[in-house]
Amino acid sequence: MSIRAILVAISIALVAPSPNARPADASYEEIIAELFELQQLNNLMVETAELSANQVIKVLRDMAPNMSPELAARIHKLMRWEVLILEPKLMQRFHEFMTKHYTAEELRELHSFYKSDVGQKSAGLTPMLMRETMSWDRTEAAKSISGTSGDGSDDPKDGKE
Repeated sequence: MSIRAILVAISIALVAPSPNARPADASYEEIIAELFELQQLNNLMVETAELSANQVIKVLRDMAPNMSPELAARIHKLMRWEVLILEPKLMQRFHEFMTKHYTAEELRELHSFYKSDVGQKSAGLTPMLMRETMSWDRTEAAKSISGTSGDGSDDPKDGKE
């Protein structure tokens, strides 16, 4: 077990469980801590903060085209800093969710999956999946919200019922 997984397990053990959480033994705690690490949730948080910061800066630049690069950099830095502040809370919520929705046996199965090559590939690709699915430009987002296809046809069914 890595140092990070041990620290996550200790952090989780120090946090009071939610009223809905099942009682957990030490191995349950260790599995949950390792799942947090195996699923690379800390990287996912960083990627989420990066995407959010970029979107906020994009909107602000549209509203104030003369926004200084220094201000954009400060906004970006603040949003990334929040990730570091929120990580312990994320670990707590992850623990609560896992103990509420998974049995010990299911957690062991998840653990086996994320230790496998395909599980590691899946965890590693999740930030890229987020980046690629959330990197819409304004035109594409507006089309999706309005329901237009962009090809001159506004009816997604194309007149078929």
